[in-house]
This record gives sequence, C-alpha cells and structure tokens, in this order.
Amino acid sequence: MKVSLPVGAAIAVDNAGIPTAQSVFLSGQFAGAALLPQNFLYDAGLRLLKVSYASASSYQLGEFITISVIVPKSYIFNAGDFVQPVFDAFAPSTGVPMPYVTATASFP
Repeated sequence: MKVSLPVGAAIAVDNAGIPTAQSVFLSGQFAGAALLPQNFLYDAGLRLLKVSYASASSYQLGEFITISVIVPKSYIFNAGDFVQPVFDAFAPSTGVPMPYVTATASFP
C-alpha cells in the first residue's frame, strides 16, 4: 500500500528513518501482529509511505492499518488533502493480483 501525505504532514520515525510502532501499526483484525522494519519504506521528502504485509492467510474485509500523521498546529484539516491510498492485494495461496480489493482512508 502507498500513502501520499499532504504538504506539511509527516510520520514519526526512529533514528534509522523507520516509522515508529506508535505511528504506523496493524489494527482491526490484524491488531497484535507486528510490522517489521522491512515492511516499510518512508520517504519524508516526498511524504510517501509504502507498507507491505505478506500473509498466507485470508482475511475478512475491514480495518487493517492505522497511520498517525503529525501536522503543524496551524493546519486546518481537509480530508481532500489526503490522497487515497494505492493498495495492491494478492491471493494468499497463488499470489494472483486481486484488483477488486481496495483501500480507502477514513478519519476519526
């Protein structure tokens, strides 16, 4: 999955530039599963986060990841500033792409 952040937004990272466990984590039916450093690619300059999570299991549709974004205090929230995530899903047993499975952003 690829997520583009709006101008001025960022994600908290550790000294190696990896998003912290508090800023990007699996949630919903994946809650408690761990994302490892090799699951992330974050480019702060481009404000682009790529997350991959491979599993041999099938899952029901629903919430699967939480991304906490840091924005300046003066930022006025506009959901349109966030580009919808680019999401690629593959069948667990065959690896066949499943283009009909999509992801959308939601805001509390």
